[in-house]
Amino acid sequence: MSSEAPTLLMLGGANPNVASMCISQARARGLKIWVTDTEENLKHAPALVKEVDRVTALPYNDPDACVAWSIEQAKTTSFVGVFGSREFAVEAVAAVAESLGLPGNPLRAVRLVRNKQACREALRRLGFPQPAVALCSTLEEARTFISEHPTGSWIIKPPAATGSTGVCQIHSGDDLEEALVYLKESCNALDQNLKGRGVIEESVAYSAHAPFLIECFQEGEEYSAEGVFVYNQPHVLAVTSKVTLGAPHFVEVGHAMPAELAPDILQVVKETVESALLALDLSWGQFHVEFWLDGKQVVLGELHVRAGGDQLHFMTQYVTGIELYGVLFDQMLGRTVDIAQYQPSRGVAIRFLTFPPGHVTSISGWEAVTTNASCLKAELNLKVGDHVGSVYSSLDRRGFIVASGETTREAIQNAERLVTTVRVGMEEVLIG
Repeated sequence: MSSEAPTLLMLGGANPNVASMCISQARARGLKIWVTDTEENLKHAPALVKEVDRVTALPYNDPDACVAWSIEQAKTTSFVGVFGSREFAVEAVAAVAESLGLPGNPLRAVRLVRNKQACREALRRLGFPQPAVALCSTLEEARTFISEHPTGSWIIKPPAATGSTGVCQIHSGDDLEEALVYLKESCNALDQNLKGRGVIEESVAYSAHAPFLIECFQEGEEYSAEGVFVYNQPHVLAVTSKVTLGAPHFVEVGHAMPAELAPDILQVVKETVESALLALDLSWGQFHVEFWLDGKQVVLGELHVRAGGDQLHFMTQYVTGIELYGVLFDQMLGRTVDIAQYQPSRGVAIRFLTFPPGHVTSISGWEAVTTNASCLKAELNLKVGDHVGSVYSSLDRRGFIVASGETTREAIQNAERLVTTVRVGMEEVLIG
């Protein structure tokens, strides 16, 4: 590999959900690709390793290690940019970009938005409506919060985790102890699950006295905004409507885009999201911003400086025609990007597959799903003989179906119809 060749550095790049898409869009722009990831993740991605120019084992959740390594490599390699799609890689991406003088967000801003409590407090100070929140270490602190904010319903959740892990709604201080037991057991189970699959992320395991978040329950419909920065300016590309299983854990089981919002509401959403990102000193990459619509008021939730998971990156590209990663690579190369041309022009919806607890005795109808004209993408992580447990987080879902439509409503109807095509025989597990 020529030391002068423009090279894209991908931290945590062996991500099966987006790697091929990133690589193809980078290749189309003439970029060399250097992927770093953990030894375990690289071992499980032999096809990807063959696709790229170089690979190196490196812990993407360790910014200091990534910076030290990248500075050494930059002595002989011309890096045009650094990219990462994993949530636990975003700090390393920002740190490396700063150290090498590459395009990126300030590390302090990335660390702020990854801290759920600190981000809420920063948004509140900047004038954006936020539910009250507190970081607690004891039951007494949480009970004090409840007494000071008597809203009738509160959410308990870990300071850092994804996929609804550990989330629990409570309705009185009497529910606190049980909710904390659930939170800690859920996070410890997630930690073991990730390690068991060779996915080495930041540990989310909980010790006996680890802090937790409590916040007032926010009323309203849940949405998210998917977008990208173009030369320091944020652009919302599409808004996603969400379906959850509801209380107490609010596991997401469906998304659709573009959300069917009135034009005036959509404009308020875009203005609110884009102004918040700028106010938090963010200016680069992709973003996924969760929010509620409480009447006509936009209440921001968690902000992520990466594309949305749950196939939202794929769905955003489908409805707008944009190359979500290529737009970033074009900017790394100093090329003009006409973002105005990328507007939602069709509908897409995803429905996640969940089943009642029990042992799987039969599966049918899956071929009819995957061969249907409206099916864009589908995955079934289930086989005869599997034991299915209750759904407590995103990891408990057993697959998904992404369906297209001329409109969002048609896409939703197609996805839900395809879900009913999947027939799974279950044998109830009797306890006792």
